[in-house]
Amino acid sequence: MAEYRRQIVSGGIVAILLAISIGLAVIYVPTLNLNGTSTSTSSSPPTTTSANSSSSTGVTIYLNKSTTSGSSITRESRTSTHSPTETVTVTRNGTVTTVYRNGTETIYQNNTETTTVTNTQIETVTVTFISSSNTSSGAMCPRFEGPGSPSYCVPITLSNSQLSPVPPGTQLMLRIDWQSFESYLASNVGNVIFTDSSGVPVYAWCESSCSSSQPVSNVWVKDDAAISAAGQQEIFMYIFPTSQIQYSSSGFWGAFPILTGTYGQYDNGPKVFDFYNNFNGSALCNCLTAVPFLGGQFSGGQANYSVGNGLTITATGAPSGAGFGYHIYLNKAESYSAIDSNLVATDLPTSVSLEAAYRYNAMDLVPPATSYLDNGFKSSYSSLDLLCGCGSSLSIHLDNGPGENGSTVASGSFQSWIGVQSIVWPSAGSQFANSMEIQQVRGSDSTLSFAPTYADIAFINGLPSQHYMTFHWMRTRNTPPNNVMPTDSLGSIYAYS
Repeated sequence: MAEYRRQIVSGGIVAILLAISIGLAVIYVPTLNLNGTSTSTSSSPPTTTSANSSSSTGVTIYLNKSTTSGSSITRESRTSTHSPTETVTVTRNGTVTTVYRNGTETIYQNNTETTTVTNTQIETVTVTFISSSNTSSGAMCPRFEGPGSPSYCVPITLSNSQLSPVPPGTQLMLRIDWQSFESYLASNVGNVIFTDSSGVPVYAWCESSCSSSQPVSNVWVKDDAAISAAGQQEIFMYIFPTSQIQYSSSGFWGAFPILTGTYGQYDNGPKVFDFYNNFNGSALCNCLTAVPFLGGQFSGGQANYSVGNGLTITATGAPSGAGFGYHIYLNKAESYSAIDSNLVATDLPTSVSLEAAYRYNAMDLVPPATSYLDNGFKSSYSSLDLLCGCGSSLSIHLDNGPGENGSTVASGSFQSWIGVQSIVWPSAGSQFANSMEIQQVRGSDSTLSFAPTYADIAFINGLPSQHYMTFHWMRTRNTPPNNVMPTDSLGSIYAYS
């Protein structure tokens, strides 16, 4: 986990020694404990001395950084000045330590503690950080290292339950309860940015329920650090004023393409995923190829596709039941472990007769071609791993030789044509089919060697009537060990200024 510097370290002890230059007397003030527990001093309580000079000076007291690296503590201090005429008391304001100087509130937070006082006599103050070894995780947030000035921060703890580490660069899905922070959020939750443990922004993308009133929302974060086996990592969510929307198609925070009336206005999917395309515009990007399936040896059906801020594939099967449709695939074979697509509309019934209609996500070891058998893949394939929603089942098919369907290595109950479906193939002997972000079925066929694959989505219709499917995006990503996402736990909200 990346380390970070905190200006104020929770659990740290700040000793303020007041050496009055005239009388050389020492005034002790209470130790500041920023972890919320009470502390005591071994000497007399704070006192007030009287002013005896007419000069006035504005003073800033800087609290310097303390860095924890393993068991090593870096101690720093800086000298400044303040008035000996103050009464210093320490109180707690929720989770923020507050110091009152002569009735003026000063909050110790972030990189500096700043206060302006009127002096009649100047003396030297040394502020020293002692220790951060007992810091409670998430008691405060690190300095925000991105542009702008957030108002609040929320620690998020990620817990990896697997006995293998989550590699850096893995896309992680968080389940965010926006409703818990509704009063701090813009209605479209556009005023947040996620960061790593050092406060450095990371790319994130809101997939669903991107509204401040929603109790469950899928958010993807591209993590920049590993999570150790059976270990934890802390990241942060910074909240800006509601008027400061952070959404951007090229920035750190984005959302699915139809969040706004302008298609893809805030869609930064390419920043988060290994490959991402939302089918914007009126034509496929040159990174994708469309290949028709025209019923094999059968005739009487038809198929076409169109791009218009989304991909729509329309097909009519042959009277014999032979399927017609299209595959849309990534031109280049790449190393990734999952392909997802989001189907937003179709006129197919929820359940159709077996092998009558198919929605595919596929990881093709060789690219699709036009010489197909009935299910939409050519007979000369040497190997293929794919997910299909076909009939009433959600299945993983594995084709390791000539044939129509290959072998079905796993299947489960079909949820819906609509929504996010995923095929995950991290290694030989390990296949997963996910529907609606929920793991449904798992296979363990080891007859195929894992290799770079062509990401492929398709609709094949074997019904004699015309039907369509519309997709808003396809993407590829890497998956955590055993396709098990780390769990996320959001902490309390902290003021940040």
